[in-house]
Amino acid sequence: VDKNKDEIIDEALLTVMRAPKSYTKEDIVEISCHGGATSLRSVLTLATGLGARLAEPGEFTKRAFLNGRIDLAQSEAVLDIIQAKTDAFLKVSTNQLKGDLSMELERIREQLMSIYIEIEAIVNFPEDEIDAGRETGNFASIQKKIDGARQRFERLLKTGERGRILKDGIKIVLCGRSNVGKSS
Repeated sequence: VDKNKDEIIDEALLTVMRAPKSYTKEDIVEISCHGGATSLRSVLTLATGLGARLAEPGEFTKRAFLNGRIDLAQSEAVLDIIQAKTDAFLKVSTNQLKGDLSMELERIREQLMSIYIEIEAIVNFPEDEIDAGRETGNFASIQKKIDGARQRFERLLKTGERGRILKDGIKIVLCGRSNVGKSS
C-alpha cells in the first residue's frame, strides 16, 4: 500500500532471514512481488522511500565473505556458478562452493604446520633426543612428509588446469580439403 495514495500496489511476500543463519550472517529482508515492470518499480520506489536500499551486484557474496561465512575460494565459486556454461563446470563450481578446495588447502596447511613444528623442536631443543640426523631416520621422515605435501599441491594444480578447460573450453582448428568430412 502506498501511504501517500492509500492504494494497493501489489501483493508481496516478505521473507525475513535472521543472523547468523542467513547467507551473509546478517539480518536480511527479501521482498518477492509479482514482478511486472510497473508493479516492481512501484514497490521498489515505495521501499526505498521508506529507507530500504538496493543491493549492489555481488554484495551478498561480498558480505558473506567479509563476515566469515565463506572464504575467498568459495566466493569465487559463486561467480563461476553464475557464469557456468556447461554441466561439468557447474558441478566443479558447486563442489568448490561446498568447500572442497578450501578443505584440501586446510589439510595441506596442517600438514606443513606439523612439519614446521617438528623442525622447530629439533632446532630449539638439540639436547633432547629429537634429532634430525640421518642415522635416526627423522630426517628421512621429515623429507617424506614434505614430499607428500608437495604431491598434494601438484594434484591441486593439475585439477586447476582441468577446471580452466571446463570453464573456458578448448579452441581447435579443423582444416582440410573441401568435402572431406570436416563438418561431420
